[in-house]
Amino acid sequence: KIPLEAHVRLALNNVSLAGNEPEENQPASFLDQLKIEGLGYVTDVDLKDNDLKISGKLNFGKVFNKEMLGDTWLEPEFNYQYAIADWNKLVFEKHEFAIKNRGASHTLSGRIEGLKPFITKKAGLTPAEMVNRLDIGLISALQLKIDQNMALTKNLKADGALSSRQSLSLVPGKEIVLDGEIGFDKFNASLEPSVKVNGVVGRFPFNKKYLLNKKSLVTAQ
Repeated sequence: KIPLEAHVRLALNNVSLAGNEPEENQPASFLDQLKIEGLGYVTDVDLKDNDLKISGKLNFGKVFNKEMLGDTWLEPEFNYQYAIADWNKLVFEKHEFAIKNRGASHTLSGRIEGLKPFITKKAGLTPAEMVNRLDIGLISALQLKIDQNMALTKNLKADGALSSRQSLSLVPGKEIVLDGEIGFDKFNASLEPSVKVNGVVGRFPFNKKYLLNKKSLVTAQ
């Protein structure tokens, strides 16, 4: 066995993108109105024998879209770090997406095991193969905290806090478990012209277990 080790870095800095001008007498589409200022990213790829690590940051700068956002803009960024061990186990070491000027963030952590048969094409990417071969444990969390009546999009305004947490567990060939909750803290929202939600407070948990058999999913709870 010959040792294999490699490192690659990809980077892009302060790039601006803009949609195409619409054809004469044609309305501008969503993509035509899309404009990004200050896009940049850096990605490191490290390979050592059968282990791969990918990490980096994607910064969108400012994202404009007149149709969706009106005169406002978004400032999204994405930080990530993933590790693949022996081409079989994927670990989400860091997966963080945020829109800084909207008080929004999303994280994902956990692992997926049993990938090698799919990478080597010994198993097909079918639902039946995946639920019988993959061992999954993932946790997802979403936070939205707005200190004032802020315009999230052109027609949507909100303030207060909203959070959610979800976990997904797959025991190959046996069961799928979904668990989590959605929480609201003095959450207000209005969607023009007529939808309004005021003063929502509380937590709403959920839990579902699905037993796997050869023919279908069976709800256990």
